[in-house]
Amino acid sequence: MNPTVHLCLVSDQPTPNITPALDRSFRPKRVILLVSPEKQRQAQQIRQVLQPSGIRVSLWQIDDAMDVEHIRLRVLELLQPFQNNPAVADDIALNATGGTKPMSIAAYEVFRDYGLPIFYVHPGKDRLIWMHPSDRVSFALEDRIHLPQFFQAHGVEVEPGKMNRTILPDEQHQLSVRIIGNLSRLSKALGTLNYLANKAEGSLRVTLSQGERSWSELTELIGLFADCGWLSFDGEAICFDNEKSRFFVNGGWLEQHVMTVVHQIRNQQRQHIHDLAQGLVVNRGGVRNELDVVFLNDNSLYLIECKTGDLVTNKGVGGQVVYKLDSLTDDLGGLRARAMLVSCRHLKKADLERAKQAGIRICSDSGLKNLQSVICQWLA
Repeated sequence: MNPTVHLCLVSDQPTPNITPALDRSFRPKRVILLVSPEKQRQAQQIRQVLQPSGIRVSLWQIDDAMDVEHIRLRVLELLQPFQNNPAVADDIALNATGGTKPMSIAAYEVFRDYGLPIFYVHPGKDRLIWMHPSDRVSFALEDRIHLPQFFQAHGVEVEPGKMNRTILPDEQHQLSVRIIGNLSRLSKALGTLNYLANKAEGSLRVTLSQGERSWSELTELIGLFADCGWLSFDGEAICFDNEKSRFFVNGGWLEQHVMTVVHQIRNQQRQHIHDLAQGLVVNRGGVRNELDVVFLNDNSLYLIECKTGDLVTNKGVGGQVVYKLDSLTDDLGGLRARAMLVSCRHLKKADLERAKQAGIRICSDSGLKNLQSVICQWLA
């Protein structure tokens, strides 16, 4: 019989506390959070995620997260009601994944001394592993957490109405496939079209110079977008029907392409992707960020930044993108978060090295033709 109460150790990594509780085959009736004064905010964030699922959440305070003897005494006090009632003695289990090392050691020793169940959430495989008793069968956790819950647990606010979960129809997706198939020829023109679409912000209209009108690759690119209804071109000026169309031409098409590729991977069930969004806007501590493509795979966060402009000649831009991604993975998703940069243009060697050191995957230039394989390898 599964335990009806989980004792969880609060740390900066909330996911291993949440995912076992949300698994429908293992869901407890109650979660007790062993929490130090420094982690009160994190405990409240966990409470806010779990309570809407009908789980009662209470806090069990400790004074010092590094004092093993103090923690041991507090855990003993917590277990006293269970030990006094043999009918519920086995109803509580320890989730030993979080907390400080002294917290996990002290709680583990007490639960082991009393013969109570102890489990651990494997951070890479997203499996619940029984530490005691060892004859219980470990299992893969159900992918139940969604992006708003995930961010809430990490103290990140998701702005309402700023999340797109739809993908383009196939005929529209073929536009991006065609552009990517001809990047070696169209990449410079693509940068210029970005510039023109950016100039059209507000007015939704931009006039081309004589040189731009006679540039065959640029007019070919404009024609591709015009054929799909994203703009109109009279030979002299580009016009957009609305801001959505202008944004799409100004790089939004690549975000939608990546979104569609990830959606295809999910539909093929080649990975455990269980939530996916584009253009999600988040706020943490007053700092606002828009995430191009973001998804959860095996309860871990994956961020993809999409760039259609030149990251080499625009001084410092490539390095700024890499730095931003490195910071966002830590701030938004914790230790298990991963990031990728998808770029229509190549990056400088120094920026590629920075990305490698930060663990950021790069898919750029001609590599975009194999984006689905790149993402599958990244997830694996």
